[in-house]
Amino acid sequence: LLIDIEFEETKGSTVTFDSDNGSGKKVTKTYQKGIWVDALPDPADAEFGFTAPKGKVFDGWLVGEGDIRKAGNGFGVFEDTMTIKAVWKDDTWKIRFRKDEESEVIPDMMTDSVVKGQKYTLPDNFFSVPEGKIFDRWQWKMGGVQLSGREGEQVDVTEDIVLNPSFRDEETFLVCFDANGGSGRMEAVIVKKGASYKIPDCTFTAPAGKVFDRWDLEEIGKTVTVDADITLKALWKDVTQSGGEGGSGGSGGSGGSGSGTPDSGQDKPLPATGQSITPADGTGVYTVSKIEEDELGNTIVSVIFDKPAASAGAEIRVPAVTTLEGGRKAKVTQIAKEAFAGNTTVTRVIIGKNVESIGENAFKGCTGLTAVDIEGDSLTVIAPGAFMNCKKLKKIVIGEKVTTIGKNAFNGCKKLKTILIKSQKLTKKKTGKAAFKNIHKKAVFTLPEDLSNKKRTAYKALLKKANKPATAKIK
Repeated sequence: LLIDIEFEETKGSTVTFDSDNGSGKKVTKTYQKGIWVDALPDPADAEFGFTAPKGKVFDGWLVGEGDIRKAGNGFGVFEDTMTIKAVWKDDTWKIRFRKDEESEVIPDMMTDSVVKGQKYTLPDNFFSVPEGKIFDRWQWKMGGVQLSGREGEQVDVTEDIVLNPSFRDEETFLVCFDANGGSGRMEAVIVKKGASYKIPDCTFTAPAGKVFDRWDLEEIGKTVTVDADITLKALWKDVTQSGGEGGSGGSGGSGGSGSGTPDSGQDKPLPATGQSITPADGTGVYTVSKIEEDELGNTIVSVIFDKPAASAGAEIRVPAVTTLEGGRKAKVTQIAKEAFAGNTTVTRVIIGKNVESIGENAFKGCTGLTAVDIEGDSLTVIAPGAFMNCKKLKKIVIGEKVTTIGKNAFNGCKKLKTILIKSQKLTKKKTGKAAFKNIHKKAVFTLPEDLSNKKRTAYKALLKKANKPATAKIK
């Protein structure tokens, strides 16, 4: 008996992988028809090299109509030709929730998200409200900083965050602030029902070419009785180029004098808020922080000292006033975060009389810095780590208006032996931990002569909090 067996040739199937709006060329592979392929590839593998469209991330492969499978999952080859497309989804930050800072994050079914680069709208509160309380705001941490916002407010998100609700007493009202086209943030204030409240200054940054005029409802400094939630909207007016509202500005347009106000050249071009500037005086790089008018109607430009010029030597001056392009003058009111950090060349810094704050880690690691001269009495804030590890710094004067010394401000200044404190405005709350840790063991703190006994006791407590050496003296 002869049996003749015929074998049918198995056809190959062509499978095309398509990046579908991503970058990278189509990749075609041949498989035996009817087989099961164990794993879909990773689109970023060298063989494919697919990259996502801007703002997107890989979600899976579209194998059939509505059939999206993740990389690593298998698929069957049942057609002569197949096209498998990459599926992309929005690249998002995850928003999760919890009842309070000590509670566990609630299940993923309550997770929200926001597309990276877009603002997130804070939702209505859905947690139960404790008796006698009302919902106040959402709170979260981002970049190590505690933040908050209210229902419906749009906020920037730069990482995955966890929101928890904050509540306040029923018998309270909110005073909120509206930038009205300006930028920055003013936190809402909680005021008890029927209490008095003094209308504050505006700290929003004005739109380009504008200055603050007034609040829409009340005048700055006026005391009001709060019996309902109120929102104060900032009203802006055009910056005048030649001094006063009507443009006369007085003889010669002097721009005001005294109290550190520069002869600002009222007829000169105005920069924009946030603009980076390198003045011709070669002192450094600056950012415009504020444009406002003084009581005479003169336009005052304030700038932040970002970093010294590349050609700066061992002795550097942060000026009180710098001259912008076109001749307009600007007050230098801040030294930026990390402005000098790691600069091992600088040995002496002179800080101009208009500087009000020294930024976080501004001089951190300036290991050659031996002297800091602070002119005038405008300085109010020495931020965390401002002079950390300035190992050769020998003396510092804490001026009369200083209210804040951040944590680690002088930590590691091993030769810092003379600390002259002129300010009577320091408090334990605004003096950071380790502010004076690891300084000279025989350091001497000299307090204001007319400090009361009660205040002297308080200063000793805040210096203890700041980790002054146990062997240091307080005079």
